[in-house]
Amino acid sequence: MVGLISGNAAENRWHVYGGANLSHNTQELYPGLSYGWGAGGFLGGGYEINFSKYVSLSPQLEINYINNGAWTKNNFYDFYGNHYDWRGMWNISIPIVFNVRVPLSDKVGLRIGAGPYVQETFVLREYAYQTSNMVTNTTENFMKRFNFGVLGEAAVETGQHWGYFFRTQYPFLKETWSRKTLTLSLGVRYTF
Repeated sequence: MVGLISGNAAENRWHVYGGANLSHNTQELYPGLSYGWGAGGFLGGGYEINFSKYVSLSPQLEINYINNGAWTKNNFYDFYGNHYDWRGMWNISIPIVFNVRVPLSDKVGLRIGAGPYVQETFVLREYAYQTSNMVTNTTENFMKRFNFGVLGEAAVETGQHWGYFFRTQYPFLKETWSRKTLTLSLGVRYTF
């Protein structure tokens, strides 16, 4: 670890990133019955604070859409029964990612990162009670809209500017709109 931190410090840099995600509400409905997966996307930016050429900290600001995939195909339920916990959420997230880099060659490196994030949902789409009508909710109290969790990512960085990453994140609070929603993401990052 001392060798990782003692390398020559690289300059601090900005980055922008974006990509697609798949999300899944992980709560089990009944034994053997679980929810599906939903598609979404994200766009963000951050500032990389380099402690060495191998270790950095990256505070970020991100806007994302998460479709929690909470629907089932059960013939015993009507439309609302199969979709009652489905949510489409527009969020603002602030991840703080601690990164370690491992050079694989002169032009290619591996970056492994992990850290906490805070998130607030500013628009929620869901089905109205006992109907197939979509409704938008932006007025629920802060505690329903707020969550925090942990994320981890692995990236392949090519050259000085481009990186391609896989990220997973999971929220901790269980009584919020984004409760129990595992999100897997693939993205591209440009550093300048």
